[in-house]
Amino acid sequence: ENNSSIISPESSAGAAPSLEVKPAPSSTMISTAESMEGNWSLQLSDSKNRFMALRLYSTGDAIFGTGTINDGIKTQRVSASGHLSGENVNLDAVTSGEVNLYRFNLAKDGNSLFGQYRAFPAEGEAWSGMVQAEREE
Repeated sequence: ENNSSIISPESSAGAAPSLEVKPAPSSTMISTAESMEGNWSLQLSDSKNRFMALRLYSTGDAIFGTGTINDGIKTQRVSASGHLSGENVNLDAVTSGEVNLYRFNLAKDGNSLFGQYRAFPAEGEAWSGMVQAEREE
């Protein structure tokens, strides 16, 4: 009985400081994710050169948007979603029509992104490549 009365004052005292500390990291995350918003041009390089244009939006640490991808022969629509963790961007883009998943692992540097991706077709072998992206002003 005495232990429970000792624990409850400590737990309530411990809860108050943690509530005051939490807003700072989440507000930092929000402003960082908001910095992803805009029109992005991505150049994908593997055995082919592909170009992806995305209009990205964000809420909290979530990033999402739509656009197109062109492989030099045809253009397809693409939908994207992912998240931001610090300056690391994880983004999945799925094409419509001939279904492919492009899984990006990127580093953000201002209005630039760079890194690598793996592509997974609905049928056939996966492939990987490098990507560079710029936000359009």
